[in-house]
Amino acid sequence: IYRQLPVTVIESDPDMHVFLVRYPEVIVNMWQLMGVTKVQIQRTSDYTFQAADGAGTVCDVQLVYGDQNVHVYYAEGSYEGVLLRKLIRGSCVLVLKSDFSRTENQDVFVTDRLDMFVQLDNVGAEILAKTLHPLVGKSADHNFTESTRFLSQVSQAAASRSAGLQHLAGRLNNVGEPVRDRFAQIATEVNHRASLRDAGRQVFEEQTRITPVATIPVVTSGPVMEGASQLFEATPDRK
Repeated sequence: IYRQLPVTVIESDPDMHVFLVRYPEVIVNMWQLMGVTKVQIQRTSDYTFQAADGAGTVCDVQLVYGDQNVHVYYAEGSYEGVLLRKLIRGSCVLVLKSDFSRTENQDVFVTDRLDMFVQLDNVGAEILAKTLHPLVGKSADHNFTESTRFLSQVSQAAASRSAGLQHLAGRLNNVGEPVRDRFAQIATEVNHRASLRDAGRQVFEEQTRITPVATIPVVTSGPVMEGASQLFEATPDRK
């Protein structure tokens, strides 16, 4: 199965974007705190982790290559659940390409393109692939779009609600301490850069009295997941 997922354009700090792409357990742990996912991720080394979707799929994932613009993941796993009668094994390569653009007022947007290559190992895999492709494709499209938009929400929260992100970092209970500390550090850096950018923008606008216009397409939407805004607030846990 080959599929190119929908191209997404999100607003995000580059460092935060790269960090969350490389450490997806941070995003998953946030969803767990919100009570919106059954996904589990357990990191096994700096570049590998095990994952389960809570619906029958388990896999071992490795980051094969990564720089700011390209990340390549390789996964081997299996599915056994209500959708099919027998155990299905397979492997997958994910290639994420990210291009960064800056508007005149210094806001950074990321264009993400994800190519997915899936190979099924079972007898009759070709027929199975044709059967599953529409279902798997639509699910992957939706998950990728929602995940990247949530990543954008995290980055924007770091820029505008630093105290809330620091509080959230301390609540992450399924993330290793070094990763949690690095997330908190990046959130602080994102907030600092946003403050400098806002100060510079204010000076520019006072001097020119002209509001800069965005020069690239912008994807806007409401909250991706209900409860996300509350997650980023620096308030005690609500019962």
